[in-house]
Amino acid sequence: MNNKETRIFLVGCTEEELANKIAEIVFSLMKPHFPEKEDKLLTRKEASRILNISPQTLDARVREGIIQVVRIGKKVLIRQSELDKALLVIRRYKRDDLDREAA
Repeated sequence: MNNKETRIFLVGCTEEELANKIAEIVFSLMKPHFPEKEDKLLTRKEASRILNISPQTLDARVREGIIQVVRIGKKVLIRQSELDKALLVIRRYKRDDLDREAA
C-alpha cells in the first residue's frame, strides 16, 4: 500500500452506500495489478447481457448510482470498466439474497 491514508466516515451511511464505497476501493486497489485495456463502450443491451440482468434492472442500477453511463446524443453507453465495478456490487447483492433464503 502507498503512504496515503484514506479515512472514510460512516455516519449516516446506508448499507448500500457502504457496499458501493467498498467496491470502489477494492476496484481501485486491484486496478494497478491488471494491464490497461481499451475501455470499450457498450450498449444497454450488451451491458445487461454481460451482467446477466434485464435492461430494466440495469436502468435501476444506473438510477441508484451503482453504474455510471456516458450519454452521446440520445444514446446511452456504459464503459466496460463501469461493468467491472458493478459486478462486485451485484455479486454482493446475489450473495446477500442467497444468505437470506438460506436463513
